[in-house]
Amino acid sequence: MAYVYRIDGEFGCIFAKWRGVVTLVDNEAFFHDVEGAPDFRSGLNRLHDFRDARFTYSAAEVRNVIRDDTSAGEYHGFRKVAMLVSSDLGFGIARMYQTLSNDPNQEFWPFRDLQAALTWLDLPPGLGDPFDRLDQFQCSADKARSGRFA
Repeated sequence: MAYVYRIDGEFGCIFAKWRGVVTLVDNEAFFHDVEGAPDFRSGLNRLHDFRDARFTYSAAEVRNVIRDDTSAGEYHGFRKVAMLVSSDLGFGIARMYQTLSNDPNQEFWPFRDLQAALTWLDLPPGLGDPFDRLDQFQCSADKARSGRFA
C-alpha cells in the first residue's frame, strides 16, 4: 500500500499522503481503512497529497475509481476532495476524474499548489504543511512492516 492518513476532527478533514505507484487496490484499501477508523464520520473533507506518487491508471481504471467513490458517497456524506499533484500526468488523471465524476456527494478539484488546496478546503490560514509530520499519521500493519513511511 502506498499511503498513510490522518483524520483531523478539529478541521473536519482526512489528510492522506500517497507515495510510489498508486493502484486500484490502494484506492480500495484506503476506503476500507478510513471507514474502519474510530474517528471516521460522514462529511469529512479530504486532502490527498499525490506529489510523491505515480499513477498507472488507464481511462477504464479511472472510471472504476469513480464508481467506487460514488458508491461510498452516501456513507461518506457530502465532502470536498482536493487532490494535490506535481506531475502533468497526475494533473491530467485528476482532471479526467473531475470531468467524468458525477457524484452529488462530492466536490472535487485538482491542485498543484498546497496553499491553494488548503484555502479551497476552508482550512485556516497559517496551517502549514499538514504532511510535515508523517509520524502522526495512521498506517496499516502492512505499511508499518514495509517501512515505506518510516
